[in-house]
Amino acid sequence: MGKKGVYLPLFWKFSFAIIIIVMFFGWLNYVKIKDHFVLIIENELKRRLNFITRTIAQQVEIFLSNNNSSSILETIESFKRNDTMIKFIIVETPNKEVILNFSDKELKEIIEENYSCQDSCSFEKDYPRVCRNFKLGVIQESIILKNGNRLYVGLRNDTINASINETMNIFIVLTLLFLVIGLIGAFIFSYLITKPINLLEKFTKTLDVRNLSGKNIEDFDKIISSPFFFEKAFVRDEINKLIETYREMLAGLASNQKEIQELQEQLIQLEKVSTIGVITAGLAHDINNPITGLLNSLSRLRKYLNENYQVVKYLDFIEETARKIQKVIKDLLSFSKKQEIEFAQVNLKKVIEKSILLVSYKINQSNIEIQTNFGSEDCVLMGSQHHLEQVFINLLLNSIEALNEKYKTQNGFKKIIHIDITNNNDFIYIQIFDNGIGIPDDKINYIFQPFYTSKGNEGTGLGLSIVKHIINIHKGKIDILSEYGKWTKVVIIFKKKLEDEQV
Repeated sequence: MGKKGVYLPLFWKFSFAIIIIVMFFGWLNYVKIKDHFVLIIENELKRRLNFITRTIAQQVEIFLSNNNSSSILETIESFKRNDTMIKFIIVETPNKEVILNFSDKELKEIIEENYSCQDSCSFEKDYPRVCRNFKLGVIQESIILKNGNRLYVGLRNDTINASINETMNIFIVLTLLFLVIGLIGAFIFSYLITKPINLLEKFTKTLDVRNLSGKNIEDFDKIISSPFFFEKAFVRDEINKLIETYREMLAGLASNQKEIQELQEQLIQLEKVSTIGVITAGLAHDINNPITGLLNSLSRLRKYLNENYQVVKYLDFIEETARKIQKVIKDLLSFSKKQEIEFAQVNLKKVIEKSILLVSYKINQSNIEIQTNFGSEDCVLMGSQHHLEQVFINLLLNSIEALNEKYKTQNGFKKIIHIDITNNNDFIYIQIFDNGIGIPDDKINYIFQPFYTSKGNEGTGLGLSIVKHIINIHKGKIDILSEYGKWTKVVIIFKKKLEDEQV
């Protein structure tokens, strides 16, 4: 598994990206626009100041030449009324004596002290006579009149800042509005993207890949028909391609699983045929002995044909023997027949007893003692009787082979197979113990792998793999414990009630 990182929903990723982009470009544009806007306004203000100064200078020169001071006052008052940005108009003599001061009364003294712009001033390069007077908060220009006097005109600078601030505030509001719209867009787009992905995730989590069917495809088609997937949209995108690929994968998995299930059924039947080959010798013996008894009985019938009690005696024996043969053949045919996995109420005790019967000849031939502890209560569960028989026959044959293998080097010990069944309200526990050769530590981890065998060419390597598969179908568990050279114990746990009876 890869490294686990911090989970961050797609909406927040979009949001952080939008916030960073909008704030960065907003700040960049704010700086550029403000500088450009300030430059434009200041240039316009300088041109305006230059125009006002020249116009007033012309009017003042005319009236001074005519010695008409009253007209000068009216002209300047008219300028101030028509342009509120004019803060002061001053005319001084070459001796620096102020002869005219048109400004607010409360500001006249302050203005007269600072209008000459001797310090705290900054002159403009493009307009040499224009300077910024920081003490008075104005931008001012001076011009020498024809009579030698100097005219000073000052325009308010605070209105520029107010106008700039108002404009930039509007820009900030628009930027924030754009940010909000961007976040709303991030929410909408992330929702449209993540909603179908979340639906797919939810479907995948509830999907049982071990039991795929056409119904799963139908459920998936219902999900992708929702509006979030835009299934019939004219413009398709990566999500649509993902959905199509996912559906194809799902259909392929369902098809492959069906083939795998068919193959598993074939393997189960193959192992069953292999098991039949092992127990056939014992069954042949069980059939052959009764047939010999039948032939002897028929011979005696011919001899005692006129003695009714003898005839009845041997007819009873023939019937009993024939039924025994019939039962042996019936059990063999029933076990060898390919059976569908159909769940019904099964008594596990009877299943194990029948399994012991089918391998009884090999048990007797190997001189093995079967010990059982089944208890008095019936152990009933939902299961497939034929497949459960195959499980216990395989496990019994393995125990028989392990006991015989150990006897080759340690003859004289008592061969024992002990089967124990316990149960409670919910579970049935089965333990099959033998004191055979056991399983080496380096091999016990591989015993459930298909085609793994320690019997060379004599085994298929499918026995325990199929045993585990059948137990999994019954939603049970199997575990095998062993100490090599001493013993092996198989532990199986079944649920009495299955959530899904048909697998």
